[in-house]
Amino acid sequence: MAQMKGVSGEPLVVALPSLGLRLSVALEGVSSEHREALGARWSAGRDEEGRGAAAGTEVAVILRASSGEVGFPASALVAAATRWAGPRRGELRANGVEMALEVEGDALRGEGTFDEARPRGSVEAAVRALMTLALARRGVLVLHAAAVAHGGDAVVLLGASGAGKTTTARRLGREGLRRLSDDLIAIETKASPPVLHRLPFERAGRGPLRGAGEVARCRGGALVQKGAACVQVLEHGDPVRAWVEAVIALGPPPGEVEGLLKAVGRLCAVPLGVLEVPAQGALSPEVRRWIEALGEVAPFPVDASAGGPQARGAGVMREERGQAGRGARQVERAPNVAFRVLDGVVVLVAPSSPAIQTLNEVGSLVWQLADGRSLDAIVDAVVDAFEVEHAVAQADVERFVEALEARGMLRSRPSAAG
Repeated sequence: MAQMKGVSGEPLVVALPSLGLRLSVALEGVSSEHREALGARWSAGRDEEGRGAAAGTEVAVILRASSGEVGFPASALVAAATRWAGPRRGELRANGVEMALEVEGDALRGEGTFDEARPRGSVEAAVRALMTLALARRGVLVLHAAAVAHGGDAVVLLGASGAGKTTTARRLGREGLRRLSDDLIAIETKASPPVLHRLPFERAGRGPLRGAGEVARCRGGALVQKGAACVQVLEHGDPVRAWVEAVIALGPPPGEVEGLLKAVGRLCAVPLGVLEVPAQGALSPEVRRWIEALGEVAPFPVDASAGGPQARGAGVMREERGQAGRGARQVERAPNVAFRVLDGVVVLVAPSSPAIQTLNEVGSLVWQLADGRSLDAIVDAVVDAFEVEHAVAQADVERFVEALEARGMLRSRPSAAG
């Protein structure tokens, strides 16, 4: 990897002191006007706190302006992807930026290009993607979530864009709770309870960074639902899927995938509810009571998760294994796909797909049974488990297998008995 020579101006530096992370971006070919604006935006590295973060994980990249098409288009506002050629070398593409990466222990080095027509958006995309990747390598996950704190304890607020999590966090902030995030938050799952770390990204702001690295204990979370008659916290029916869908992750280098899955497993052990939010009225009294009640619960174990690689359905797998010779095709999982089963939900990481995915109930059962047994045996198991017609089960299973075969995640071969 080339050294940082011939780069005009001081690198932009972003630091997370609470996590010992320091990220520097050296730019070539950017105008003085844009450099000044970027320097004002990414100013966290110029204070003593920022310089003190250099002792932990360091990420350093050189980006050069390009007049051609670079990275993902502007319409892909949050798109980012990695591709690894081995445990040390890979590529990163994001909105208006692309670069080669080199892993050096905990550190990351990079060199690439950014779209000179949109330097602010390109640099923002690069910083977000690099920070997400660097944190995930240490077992720290970035969540698409808001977060509020009461004292030293906090909760995260989940929901798709437009669900109301940002508005709810800001309402609670105006009512006296401490707002840690309105869009993105980092969670360190190795701690018990997990620790939330404020990131230098705000949905609203292009202004200077404030409070990056602020921390609080994570006591739980909730999916925000607008339009309720009164504020209340209810039980969530599918916490594993909701937590996984909130994770923003990039595929890590080979050999580090299991660590990412372990972090996700610990995240899924965090209590999750549903926060019903009315359009008017105070929210903070009920939310404070909720946070205080969560704080009275004993911390869950650091390595808690809802199950291991063969948690639910393991008995079915043992009972059905003898049928592997039936049918014309045998189905098995691709060896480069890592997975865990958390409360019956398969959570997997595949190099050819978005970093973390979940499968539905049928897909989770099929995936667990895809250990070399026949397609017919898998169909029979689905019929028994879900009490559906054989023709319906066969069509569903075949569609699932074909879709994952096309993505290199499952593979089938003629049965030895067929």
